[in-house]
Amino acid sequence: MNNRDILETWFRRVWLEEDLSAIDDMMAADAPVHGLEKSPHVGPADFKAFAGALLTHITDTSISIDEYMENGNQVSLLMNVSAKCRKTGKPVQMFGLAMCRIVDGKIVQAHNYADFMGLFEQLGVLPADAMQKCLCGEALGTAQK
Repeated sequence: MNNRDILETWFRRVWLEEDLSAIDDMMAADAPVHGLEKSPHVGPADFKAFAGALLTHITDTSISIDEYMENGNQVSLLMNVSAKCRKTGKPVQMFGLAMCRIVDGKIVQAHNYADFMGLFEQLGVLPADAMQKCLCGEALGTAQK
């Protein structure tokens, strides 16, 4: 399996099929994953907690790889994520960038950058204008339902 196939399998199993055991199968035990929260996640257990928490908000996920580059065991990709809010069924979408190092078929390091603020605005967890309020120096109030 080539590196793109590995990542496509990762996306399918973890995010589309919601199979968190895939994380154990496809991630090295000490793999650092940066960019999802303040501190990096290290290894499958940390990442499973993140993925499980995110999956409580979304379902019916699809991911397209819009751009892909590979240099040896380093890969970079731009992805478009579409899903539905688990609570309301409303469609949501976000874009993200992932840079991974893959060795022997496993993710050994990852850097992820995704528009989580936009996603959480769409899910109703943040106010719809959260970014604008932050840019103006306003404190965020309670999310609008």
